[in-house]
Amino acid sequence: LPGCQILPMPPVPAGVTGTPEFRAFVEWVKSRGGSVNPEVPTNGELPHMVEMHIDPAKRRPISDEDIGRFRDLPGVLNGINFRSQAVTTEGLIQLGKIMADKPVGQIFLVDMPVGLDWLREPGGFSIIHGATFQNINATDEQLENLKKLPRLGMINLRYNKGITDKSIDLLIAKKSLEYVHLDDSGVSPTGLARLRAARPELKVTPLAPDSPK
Repeated sequence: LPGCQILPMPPVPAGVTGTPEFRAFVEWVKSRGGSVNPEVPTNGELPHMVEMHIDPAKRRPISDEDIGRFRDLPGVLNGINFRSQAVTTEGLIQLGKIMADKPVGQIFLVDMPVGLDWLREPGGFSIIHGATFQNINATDEQLENLKKLPRLGMINLRYNKGITDKSIDLLIAKKSLEYVHLDDSGVSPTGLARLRAARPELKVTPLAPDSPK
């Protein structure tokens, strides 16, 4: 993904993905409609992605009560992806604590009204280089917690109407950013123009009206 450069991560003990605990974690994820990719990493490497993508009408979303299961995840090369889950601020803070000192590159939160208050205590997510916070009821005030993610190179804030022109100064000041996605957010064309003018090297969507497609 754009803006997702490889960065040093905490080391992982050899063979951790061959343990009964990790196998039980994989089976639990599958039982809840999710996936671990790959399920059997080669040479004891970490999985690339843990995805909890479900249809809430068919399966019960995971909640804060389920977060303890992630203790058996030794880390993930790419990221953890939650879509339409019932995890709250408290659950994400707990997950951040569980992921402390474990490799994790990105987090994806999509279509769940959790907001970004949890980033006040990011725990292991403080090292992420990519974040998708799409349609999660994020607000300008909550986005101030972005300062706790020093490596962040890409952020997707699509469909968050609570992210407005008030956040432009914060995004301008976040020098680690290379990609910002603000489609269908509350940011106005004037705010987008100000962001592009202040950070011409920053890749921003939606594209400016005169940009080549």
